[in-house]
Amino acid sequence: MRPKKSRYRKNPRRVGGPLHWMLVLMALGVLMGAALGLSCLLSRAYAALLNAPLLGVETIEIRGTVKLDEKTVLNALGVPKGVNMLKLRLDSLAQRLQKLPWIQSAQVAVSPSGRLVVSIDERKPLAVVMGTRPLLMDEDGRLFVEVKAESYLELPYVTKVGERPLTLGDRVPQAFLDAFHELLKAMKGDSGLGGGFVSEIQWDPLEGLSIFANPKGTRIHLGTGDFSHKLRRMRAVFKEVERRMGAAGVDALLAVDLSYPDRAYIQGRFQKTQGI
Repeated sequence: MRPKKSRYRKNPRRVGGPLHWMLVLMALGVLMGAALGLSCLLSRAYAALLNAPLLGVETIEIRGTVKLDEKTVLNALGVPKGVNMLKLRLDSLAQRLQKLPWIQSAQVAVSPSGRLVVSIDERKPLAVVMGTRPLLMDEDGRLFVEVKAESYLELPYVTKVGERPLTLGDRVPQAFLDAFHELLKAMKGDSGLGGGFVSEIQWDPLEGLSIFANPKGTRIHLGTGDFSHKLRRMRAVFKEVERRMGAAGVDALLAVDLSYPDRAYIQGRFQKTQGI
């Protein structure tokens, strides 16, 4: 039997004893040292990757451009040859490209072969709109770049969209855009009207659409909606004028109003407006 005085002596190895806490602190120190060493190792490895020549950009492939030239795209990217791929922020590069007026959207990706792939979705111009300057309008009605009208003779020329002059970056009213798309569809569906038939388009929020026909600039007021039917009526009016007055009568026409559902009014070198 142990002496009485040692019977109550505490065991230093017990849980919560000094030896226990010493072991815990030593284990924590070892873990912290290992974590720090691993962190340093990973940091050095990442730094080595950033400078690794095998990860350098060797070529830049540009896809989807029609109007834009590659030099403009490369200048906007600002990526030097040989730069390490890991240093590139692809989202920032795409944002740089989207600042170019012709670009609707852009994506930038990298391939393991050292190629930077740039995919571009260009804006598709639908018309030249005369605002404060001649401006190209895209499919969404955005006026995205200033141009010379004579450089885009293949596109419809819109000389009036409401009362307020439009400026670069504006979006045309949705009502005009809807009417414009409907007019294009109607003209495409009418085999007798070529793309060069219309020299000018005007739109008023109350009065609707008017077109000016080549080659004499005859003003044809269509109003709002049902453009396919109205274009067929227009051709019938031209035929009737020619039947009554000959080809000279068609040349003498100044205006045709087709905005009424059951009649058409013509104006020309006549003493008064005539109904047909």
